[in-house]
Amino acid sequence: MPDPTFARALCGYRSASGHPNTSDKHDANSIRWGIALFDQLEVPTTAVEPSSIGTALEDAVVNYLDDQLPDYEITARRKADNFSQYAHLGSLDKFFKSYEENADKIAQARAIAHQVQPPRTRNRLVKRLETIEKTARSNWKLLQDFQTARTDESQLKIDIAVTSRKNSSELLTALSAKWSLRTDRAQDCVSQGNRLTALRRGRMPHFATVTIEPRPSMLKLLTDTSGSVDCVYHIAYHSLLKAADALVDARPSIASQRNELHRMIRQDRLKPLDSLIQEVYK
Repeated sequence: MPDPTFARALCGYRSASGHPNTSDKHDANSIRWGIALFDQLEVPTTAVEPSSIGTALEDAVVNYLDDQLPDYEITARRKADNFSQYAHLGSLDKFFKSYEENADKIAQARAIAHQVQPPRTRNRLVKRLETIEKTARSNWKLLQDFQTARTDESQLKIDIAVTSRKNSSELLTALSAKWSLRTDRAQDCVSQGNRLTALRRGRMPHFATVTIEPRPSMLKLLTDTSGSVDCVYHIAYHSLLKAADALVDARPSIASQRNELHRMIRQDRLKPLDSLIQEVYK
């Protein structure tokens, strides 16, 4: 199966530098691989990079999968706590939203209590309400301090989510969409995979990265992890292989980079996007 047509449609050249929009302008190897990939995709030199490429990639992948997986629901930009395995992550948020600070109401009740007769009953009631009010204010401050200090796991995001239409509450596949990769972006994927693993209650969803990053050295940052990312789906997989061959033909000294690419493929860690369809249907 050829590369999806949207891969070429999202490619363009940056107006400032003239480099492919997959490239790191400070990395000559990145520019070299970007140009080689664009040549294989037949990206016109007049093509301008789309704005908001990250969102554009997410939407394009959603549309592609939606066409290929009619029995499944494909959505973008979801919170993990929307799904059954991670619903507990939203419990504290729900608590904080519903919790009502009652100290002021207690203070109002204490003011009314000053009118109670006889004096002995009034004094006992006022004193008791003062104690309750102090406790309420102290508890409220503790809650606010906790909310400020806690790690906000409820904000764990899913770029692209795949669920069954029969049970849309269970997350089957979670995808992290990265148009291109840098060290920090790759680490973000690894961190997200670790959190999805550690925080789940129930079945672990298939977690992978979708990208068009052409450099084997960057792809390796994800494929060589210890299982935090299941694999990488490349939206221009077939063109990337042709680009690697063309680069090595022109510069035999970089053959080791192509070897890395083939190693990742042999290990079933780098795959074409259409193989995700088979994965979902397992």
